[in-house]
Amino acid sequence: MVNDLVFLTTIVHRLEMAHIPCVVFGGWAEELVGTIAPRPHTDVDLLYIAHTFDTVDAFIHANTDLVEIKQKHFPHKRAFTADGILVEIILLQPQAGSLVTNFWDEYQLHWPPIQPITVHAGSGTSLAVSPTDTIQFYRSQYSKIDTIRRNHLPHTG
Repeated sequence: MVNDLVFLTTIVHRLEMAHIPCVVFGGWAEELVGTIAPRPHTDVDLLYIAHTFDTVDAFIHANTDLVEIKQKHFPHKRAFTADGILVEIILLQPQAGSLVTNFWDEYQLHWPPIQPITVHAGSGTSLAVSPTDTIQFYRSQYSKIDTIRRNHLPHTG
């Protein structure tokens, strides 16, 4: 399988049908809103606004064609492969009127308000896509997140 628009819309639709509405994030979001030129994608990044990952965990375990990436099972993230393509979901928890991602129970990232853009993806389908300012905000916080990540992941090499 190829990580193309058909794959993206299929996986997002499957999640929606399982009551897991997600917002397309990362490189796919940038391409869909036109801030980067179309290019090959190695993964699918999604934002999920919910209190817990319970529904996502049940979805992964109920679908035998999905393979959970246990090394990426964190308070803030779930990951699995579908047809060999990596799908990563970041949890944004509603808290006191804002959205918070709890990185490794050590750092709480308070997101700015997210106003997804609806992008028509052909064949009558549409996707909720993260606006560029949300991606830029995440990137501005990434060095802090990466420092914490290095403390929690096994060292390789």
